[in-house]
Amino acid sequence: MKKLSENETRVIFKKDKSERLTNGSIIAGDIFACLLDVPTGNEYRVTIYAHVGQHGEGSIDYCSSCKAATLEEYAPLLEELKSIGYIPIIRKKFTYR
Repeated sequence: MKKLSENETRVIFKKDKSERLTNGSIIAGDIFACLLDVPTGNEYRVTIYAHVGQHGEGSIDYCSSCKAATLEEYAPLLEELKSIGYIPIIRKKFTYR
C-alpha cells in the first residue's frame, strides 16, 4: 500500500441505519464519513465525521453494518472534509487489521 501524505486519509462514506420522522415523512439516515487513518485510542473503534457533531467515534461493527452512501449523498460531506483540510482517499470498504 502506498504511504499516505500528512493530510491524506482513507475515507468510507456510510448512511446511518436509523430513520427519522420529519413532518410526517420518514427520511433516510444521516451520512457520515469513517476516517480510517485518524486514530481513536481504541482498536475496535473508528473516527467518524458528520455535518452535525463533526468528529466522534463509532464501532467498527456498526460502521460495517451501515449501507454505503452514494456519491450524490456524500458529495456535500466530502466538500466539507476538504474545506477543513482533509485530503480524502475514497474507499468502498476496508479490512480491519
